[in-house]
Amino acid sequence: MIIKTINRSYLKDALRYFRFDMDNLIADVIWHNKALINRDAIKLNNRIRLFLLIAHCIGENEDMVSSEDFVLQSGTRKNDVKTFKKKLCLAQKNYDDELSKRLDRYEASGVDASNEKDILQALLGFSEEKAIVLVRNVLNDSEEDPHFSAVSATSRIFLLTELYHAIGMHPELTDLRSYLTGRGFSDSEYEFFEGSRKRESVYYSGKHYNFPTSDNG
Repeated sequence: MIIKTINRSYLKDALRYFRFDMDNLIADVIWHNKALINRDAIKLNNRIRLFLLIAHCIGENEDMVSSEDFVLQSGTRKNDVKTFKKKLCLAQKNYDDELSKRLDRYEASGVDASNEKDILQALLGFSEEKAIVLVRNVLNDSEEDPHFSAVSATSRIFLLTELYHAIGMHPELTDLRSYLTGRGFSDSEYEFFEGSRKRESVYYSGKHYNFPTSDNG
């Protein structure tokens, strides 16, 4: 299986970022009434299911067997889990979601060579949405008093490219410049972002990743 051949540290850290993003989505779905009339609850549920399918493959989070377990362990109350289930049921009645149907099949059959690429690709698609948002936040941030982390965003992008390469996708993505320009950012935006990353990396003390090329310093 591809999943078991991927660098374990890369996969675990990619899942850690993914889970962090979902913790924020949980609050949005539970507390915002708009989730009653759109696909937010379904999107969140799909992301949790993708997370659990991959995490269980590498022996992580085995105490979570359902979306409800995940929501509860994110720090919510039992009543919040009931709210999530209510909104999810309502959304499922109103929308026919293709990814949900595929996940039903994958959960029934288990993750194997026939479906793991689709599972990883779906998770990476969601992860990439967040990475692009973070890049835009850095580009619009204050140089004197930054509030968004270019180092963290670069770590996410590095992990994205490593996992894409593991499933045979996007071989053209070899460094930070190729990723950003390949996603529609200009050379000047790349230079601004890279400058922010270099300035921040001087004092950034947490675990992070960067592309091993001279272009990224």
